[in-house]
Amino acid sequence: MRKVSGNTNLLFGAMALTSVAMFGGVSDAQAQGLFRSSSGSICEQAEAAGLEPMRRTLVYVDKQSLSLSRNDQGWFNALNQVLQQTMTTAEPLEMIVMDSAEGTAKSYGQRICYPVIEERYQEHFKSSGIGSLLTNDLIDQLPDLQQEVQVKMQDLIAQGYVGAPDTRSQLSPERVDKRYLLRALQADSARFVSDLPTRVIIYSSMIENSDLTELPSILDASGEERLAQATEALENLPRLDFQGAMVYGFGTGATLENPSATDALGEFMQQAVYLANGYPVAFSRELAVRPIRPSSATSYDMTLEVEERELKGRMLLMSDADGRLTDSHLDLGTGNRSAHFDNGRLVCSQDDQCQLEGKLATKLLFEDPENIFLEGSRDVLSGHLGFRNDRLADSDNPALLPLEAKARP
Repeated sequence: MRKVSGNTNLLFGAMALTSVAMFGGVSDAQAQGLFRSSSGSICEQAEAAGLEPMRRTLVYVDKQSLSLSRNDQGWFNALNQVLQQTMTTAEPLEMIVMDSAEGTAKSYGQRICYPVIEERYQEHFKSSGIGSLLTNDLIDQLPDLQQEVQVKMQDLIAQGYVGAPDTRSQLSPERVDKRYLLRALQADSARFVSDLPTRVIIYSSMIENSDLTELPSILDASGEERLAQATEALENLPRLDFQGAMVYGFGTGATLENPSATDALGEFMQQAVYLANGYPVAFSRELAVRPIRPSSATSYDMTLEVEERELKGRMLLMSDADGRLTDSHLDLGTGNRSAHFDNGRLVCSQDDQCQLEGKLATKLLFEDPENIFLEGSRDVLSGHLGFRNDRLADSDNPALLPLEAKARP
């Protein structure tokens, strides 16, 4: 089995949250949502203009990692900054509060769209007759709309602060109560099903301390032992399936005294996510999402030749206007043989002729993570997976496997 390797005052807006009770006192206006403008929401306008989103984002906030202390609220600013930098026009955003102490997850409102209107879509809206989207200086209003949606995001997680401690204690592993983090994610696994590529962002200490596996054993285990622990845990959670989502985690180990717990818990969660059909990009104390806003996404049916056999799978290439890859992956569909791109670039000319060169984050068929070299039209790419050796012809190079990819209709 393969291993995987701001300003805090914005958080609560105008609410003076000095007690737990105030978190429950959300006003009627806030409960109805503050993302309003003379042009309506970006979601509604994009739908009216026939603009389909290319991705969706699910944010999970573990209430067991929340605190009323403003020193512990920087996570929201980090999340908001990442969303400002990476959300695409009309991309749905959902905020879900999970409780790892109970193994539950619940959404306290509907999806929203982060206020982003990429310049390339303005003519698209005009041609659809949605003139109101470009009137009333809506583009100039975007900073104000983004502040409004920040408050809406706060409303959606406010319930998680009910009962939160004044300050977050640093605990030893022996003092941590039961934590059912994986069961909380399983409880909401139906939300992962979608035809859209999905990005999952989890804010949590990432502590699992349950009948599935105990926290002290995770911290004391070797890398191979953590893989075995994750394997056993997932065998008891057959319905936990991330459906090929890209998964980021941050806040890892923040409630534990031992700084080395971050690496141990991060490695365990990466193994668990990978075994549950997800792509674990990063699990650490900080939110490690590259500041790339994708502008195109293409899904491919893929064929890879291995020792006179054909392996079939799928590939997703998501890139920004400069061709930089983000949240891209390929899946051979057999024996957990899948990997996401650690980095890469898809460069296309004006006549739609493209070249792709990328590096996988984890090994797929060789002993080390492979590179991918493809060229052709955007819809039909061919080339190799493996390691380039300029001293050998491609046809004689055993480190290169032929790969073809055709865009899915």
